[in-house]
Amino acid sequence: MTTWWKSWRVSLRLARREARRHKGRSAMVAALIGAPVVALAFVAVTYKTFDLTPDEQATRQMGRADAVVNWSSDAPIQQFGDANAVSQQPPSGPAKPKNDQTLLSMLPSGSKVSFLDNSGSQLRMRTPSGIAGLQARYVDLADPLSEGMVTLLSGRGPAKDGEVALSPQAADRLGASVGGSVRTLDGDRTLSVVGLVEFPDDLREMILFHPSALTRNDERGGTWLIEIPGGVTTDLVKQLNQVGVWVDPRVELSGTPMEQAPGGGTEELALGTVVVGLIVFEVILLCAPAFAVGARRRRRELALVAANGGTPKQLRRIMLADGVVLGVVGAVPGLLLGVLLAALGRPFLEEYLGARGGAFRVFPSALAVGLVLAVVTGLLAALVPAVTTARQDVVTALSGRRGITRSRRRWIIVGLAMMAAGVAASGGATLLADSQLLLAGLVLAQLGFVVVTPALVGLLGRLGRALPLAPRIAMRDASRNRAAAAPAISAVMAVVTGSVMLGIYMNAETVRSEAYARPMLPDGYATIRLMDLNPTGGTKSMDAATTARLDGRIREILPVRETAVVNGLSCAVADADKYCALDLVLPDREKCPFENAPTNPKEQAQARADQRCHEDLMLGSAFGVVVDDGSHLPLVTGATADDLAQATAALRSGAVVVTDPRYVVDGKVQVAPVISDSKGDQRGTPVEVPAYVLRSGVHGFDLVIGVDSLAKLGLGTQPAYLVAATTRMPTSAEEEKLNSALLEFSQLAYATVQRTGHDRLDILLIVLALASALVTLAAAAIATGLAAADGRADLATLGAIGASPRVRRFMSLSQSGVIAGVGTVLGLAVGIGGALALIAGVNRSQSLRVWPIPLDLPMVVPWVQLGIAVLVPVVAMVGAGLLTRSRLPIERR
Repeated sequence: MTTWWKSWRVSLRLARREARRHKGRSAMVAALIGAPVVALAFVAVTYKTFDLTPDEQATRQMGRADAVVNWSSDAPIQQFGDANAVSQQPPSGPAKPKNDQTLLSMLPSGSKVSFLDNSGSQLRMRTPSGIAGLQARYVDLADPLSEGMVTLLSGRGPAKDGEVALSPQAADRLGASVGGSVRTLDGDRTLSVVGLVEFPDDLREMILFHPSALTRNDERGGTWLIEIPGGVTTDLVKQLNQVGVWVDPRVELSGTPMEQAPGGGTEELALGTVVVGLIVFEVILLCAPAFAVGARRRRRELALVAANGGTPKQLRRIMLADGVVLGVVGAVPGLLLGVLLAALGRPFLEEYLGARGGAFRVFPSALAVGLVLAVVTGLLAALVPAVTTARQDVVTALSGRRGITRSRRRWIIVGLAMMAAGVAASGGATLLADSQLLLAGLVLAQLGFVVVTPALVGLLGRLGRALPLAPRIAMRDASRNRAAAAPAISAVMAVVTGSVMLGIYMNAETVRSEAYARPMLPDGYATIRLMDLNPTGGTKSMDAATTARLDGRIREILPVRETAVVNGLSCAVADADKYCALDLVLPDREKCPFENAPTNPKEQAQARADQRCHEDLMLGSAFGVVVDDGSHLPLVTGATADDLAQATAALRSGAVVVTDPRYVVDGKVQVAPVISDSKGDQRGTPVEVPAYVLRSGVHGFDLVIGVDSLAKLGLGTQPAYLVAATTRMPTSAEEEKLNSALLEFSQLAYATVQRTGHDRLDILLIVLALASALVTLAAAAIATGLAAADGRADLATLGAIGASPRVRRFMSLSQSGVIAGVGTVLGLAVGIGGALALIAGVNRSQSLRVWPIPLDLPMVVPWVQLGIAVLVPVVAMVGAGLLTRSRLPIERR
């Protein structure tokens, strides 16, 4: 043990001296190793800070109270799994009034209650440019029980009806400040602003009212904060459950909670595992060229150690000590920088997430893992140069010759075998939806490429005989000095692989999101629902005269090209108490044979193969049923001329137009009238009618039917929407101004502008491509610079024998082309293959754990990103040629 420690101590001292002698290379390697450590420290501290403790979560939900209770029914409920805990029969006697006094009578003596509404109901407010919807909460800030739920920034909390406090975001939106006033749209009330507040759990636009502003209803009940002397007990919860009170205690109580209904969360393929693992692996490959060049520079020094009795094990230890030292040098500043960035970035993250974090907490165990990760990364990056150095010929190294470099056949076979094993492992991971196996397969495949790269470089050296002088020398130099060239090429390959995989995956996500999106109208078009309040109660359609005036007002505000009134259906006889609809009946042959997610593996495979069991994208739309003879189809769909002509002809012949071909059987669809009233839904007998499927344009409706066909079904028609086709995308200010103007016509009228957001997604992909290109270019520049530093003597020799500066620049350009070009080609191949495996794994995981089965991520190649990746070697070559010094000092050979 003592001998082992002494040997390592000497090796570490040599490594420290080497790092101080070559500060630039050491700083670069330390920075590369420290980059993932910075990210890990930032993520760890941020996660720990935003991962609220149970007490912090409870304080935001219930302040200082012992529990928050909801009482809206007298029927007994059951929060615990013991079926005998509460009676299953409703209590006898009249319903209890649900108010403060009744609740206090059911609680132990000395208890306190505070009524509130923290649900965030929507409230329409007037803004300087129009109207906006804001969330409203009702909390008494003067009550000690609410302490911690709301942060008072300035002024005071509202103490009575007619007073409000605003969040800073709401104050900006409404153009108000403390001491000013705001106006509501509903009821047209003026409210005094008495303070600025902040809800730590929600930083959006919020208005705080005093609970006295609520209209209390003893039958409907509500929500209360409660404080109990001695705290909430299981027995008390069961007693309150008996009378219909749900209790959410501050501290988890003993007992077996009932299982909650399954939610939407799914345990999908752990993409984070794959991403983090690949980042660490790519950092190792990025650092490897620096260690390879360091080993090349220390060949003579290490050969002298061997000539004086140093064993191969000691030589390896000296090189590995470089990795340890540089790993620690990169980790310590990386950890400090990551913690600092977490502290500085916290306000921005809080704004982005829309919620405040908890107390600032450092994650010691995660930071320790970061330190170990950095040391391991340095060791792995130095491993191959260490093994190569320990096997070098001492005499050849002392004489300054490079020796004969050939790739051994067995290593080529090993590399090809690793590539095959990696492909097989990735394929198995997609079937098993196993992220660890997928990561192992991707890393193994890349390692196979790394092992084969020296042989590939040697082959390129042979092919370079037909090239001009400078590229021929660059090819020959790379072939002879494979120990430095191969890691540099592998480093570029690693970065290109990561960027290509990320780009393809994000592009697939974008394409799938677009498939899910169901726009109501073409981009930029506006719709206004033509509804108004009925003086006798309920709602009614806007009359023709009001609609005409509304049309003119819209044209004054928006850049309108054309408008049209789109009709919807109604009951045959106007009745405010009835609602009429028309449903499309899905044929049995188009229904999934499984009503719920199958658990049997055989049935799961059957469901995955059956497209009918995949998530339905075509049901539900904005317009629903449109009553038209085809006149307005061009405006609301933007379909092709041929498609519109056939759809119009079908409508005028008594057929209907649908957008989902699954409903059509032998040219017909089944439709069923539905009439809803206080007694419930009354579904009529389905009727078969001829149908035409509209396949082009925007499908913002389920069904288009003519007036005559609708009358045969016992239904009528009424104006539903005013659609405005615009010449450009309206601004947010124009939309708010329009909504404000609509108040002149109806309290219920509200405008919506179609914004799909496709441009934003496209811009995001382009930004990602440029960022990936910059990282790839930086990696290529680093690797090329290291290779150029190693070949500095060759450039000096060229200058000594009379080579012009242009020749020397062209040689640097060729060296960069070999490294960046070969690395990019390999990276594209591995990245596309890795993306294919990753997408297949995610699709498999979702098909096993999500029901109905969602759309598969498509394998769509982002050609813009790949084009930028292909241009990177060209940019690297031009940069190398421009930055190469014209005159180099003569070095000793």
